[in-house]
Amino acid sequence: MCAARTGQELNVTNLSSDLGIPSRTLDGYLWLLSSAFLFHLVPSWSTRVTSKVIRRPKLILLDSGLAAHLRGVDEQSLLAGDAAFGPLLETFVASEILKMSAWSESRPRVSHFRDRGGAEVDVLLEYPGRGVVGIEVKATATARDEHFRGLRLLSERLGDRFLYGAVLCLTRHAVPWGPRLAALPLDALWRETAPTPD
Repeated sequence: MCAARTGQELNVTNLSSDLGIPSRTLDGYLWLLSSAFLFHLVPSWSTRVTSKVIRRPKLILLDSGLAAHLRGVDEQSLLAGDAAFGPLLETFVASEILKMSAWSESRPRVSHFRDRGGAEVDVLLEYPGRGVVGIEVKATATARDEHFRGLRLLSERLGDRFLYGAVLCLTRHAVPWGPRLAALPLDALWRETAPTPD
């Protein structure tokens, strides 16, 4: 059930109902699974950017391969356009960022953002005293303007505190998308510097 919800906000009441067990019992199970490093709850971020921010944590299975297996998804179904590809790709990116943030000297706070109007950013990295970097993950080779909606909202509201926003997708090349915004290939996660546009 957690694998089916990876990359989504965790609603304990709904999960408890689907499993048919009391939420108090479920809380204990979730604590054990988290303590075993099977998943991580990414907290919701807010500094009053908007009064309509949703405060639920996002559930991320730390092994996207395990998440795919538990969902019954294989390479062929992903290549055929299985709907699970988007959440699994977000799970992969978020788990990589969580790992890197644990050993990074700057130790950014990792969170996610979504408001009731539908604007969202999958991963936020907040650097104390410096600012915020936003990352949106899309399972597409071609970024579109609507993919930048949440990043633009944060940029407008945070001003100079917004350092950079990226849509990580299946593109091969970096594509600038306005001031401090770009669509970047997935391998930008592991590069020391951001790829330059062709």
